[in-house]
Amino acid sequence: MTQASGTTAVNDLVGVAEDVEDIIYRLDPMDTWAFSTFKKKKATAIRHDWQQDALATPASNAKVEGDETGYTAVTPTEMFTNYTQISAKSVRITGTADAVRKYGRDEEFAYQIAKKGKELKRKQHCALAA
Repeated sequence: MTQASGTTAVNDLVGVAEDVEDIIYRLDPMDTWAFSTFKKKKATAIRHDWQQDALATPASNAKVEGDETGYTAVTPTEMFTNYTQISAKSVRITGTADAVRKYGRDEEFAYQIAKKGKELKRKQHCALAA
């Protein structure tokens, strides 16, 4: 099928707005799982120690009346150690880059700060020593 003579079509126009979705998708929802899941505690020193204990594996504990009870050695707790770490990421954005209209974000500085914060959470190096 041919276009009628003298017809202006969209391909002839200058300045047609782009069809850009005004959102930025993040494809890494589980990258900060450990940082987001673990309990947080305020550090009061550069070294932090804690103990962990575990319950014995489930087993049959039924006894016959009058049966002798056998004794099992208890399992002691385990001691763990971790050290605090200072991490940093920096952002520098010009005032103009922050002010111009952008897709998916209002302020470039705020967007980049949030992104760097997520990168820091993902980059945590947690070395546990017993």
